[in-house]
Amino acid sequence: MRTSTSHSDPVTTTLMVIASIWAVGLLIVGVVAPSYNSVSSSSTTQFTSATLVEVNGLRLLVVLALPLLAVGVVALALRWRRKNERPGAGVLVWIVAALVGVVSVVGVLTIGPFVAPVAVLLVIACSRAPTDTA
Repeated sequence: MRTSTSHSDPVTTTLMVIASIWAVGLLIVGVVAPSYNSVSSSSTTQFTSATLVEVNGLRLLVVLALPLLAVGVVALALRWRRKNERPGAGVLVWIVAALVGVVSVVGVLTIGPFVAPVAVLLVIACSRAPTDTA
């Protein structure tokens, strides 16, 4: 494991940046990417598509924003613990990372596989937290 330092670990910072980008990407895809296609037949055939938010409503944005919120909580908590020379990642950080993992498993047939990378990155970042204060 790493030793304690008041400076940010570049690998952990990179992991958190990647997780943030992925989580923002989830939000963007939910709003702009066509996810549902339909065909209507009448005198002419029409193909239409809709985004996740168009089909499921604005409340879906809350669900899509949860991974980004989790990344923010973990990043702030890890930074606070490093700055105050607290060992390990802390219970809050592990709970948040575990909850993101649970969401990805529970939603395995829907959005779960897209949330899983965020969960993995958070767990790796948590495991890299300094474990000693010496």
